[in-house]
Amino acid sequence: MIVKCINVNIKKLDKKLQEFAFTQDEEGIVELVEGKQYLVFGIRTNKIGKFYLVITEDSELPWWMPDGLFEATDSKIPKYWISKTDVIYGKDTTISDPIYFDASEDIEDGTDEGFEVFQKMKIKILEVLFQCLTTKFKKV
Repeated sequence: MIVKCINVNIKKLDKKLQEFAFTQDEEGIVELVEGKQYLVFGIRTNKIGKFYLVITEDSELPWWMPDGLFEATDSKIPKYWISKTDVIYGKDTTISDPIYFDASEDIEDGTDEGFEVFQKMKIKILEVLFQCLTTKFKKV
């Protein structure tokens, strides 16, 4: 899945998102580039909203960013992704690579294990994208 950033100002979204744990400046500008396309590594839906797991401009690891900052340019979800619902913190449903779920805290906290697991996620999704591209070119 690929999304394009259409808004970098979190203050243009629902007020409850403005207080969420996103890195933003005083004006509410998040670390994305308007017009840039981002590869999605997961989708999360909860009582606050829908979020995409993307690599922001200041990080090597992905972070959950509100879907209102994006528009989908390729909405295909990789076939190998799975869905899990966490009811401990309310209904929180995440769709991602199966290896994400055992390492989600490590990825979000930036531990060595988090970096290692995320590198595996990146390689896997890039292989899938490459396979899709080569299939498209064979048809041309």
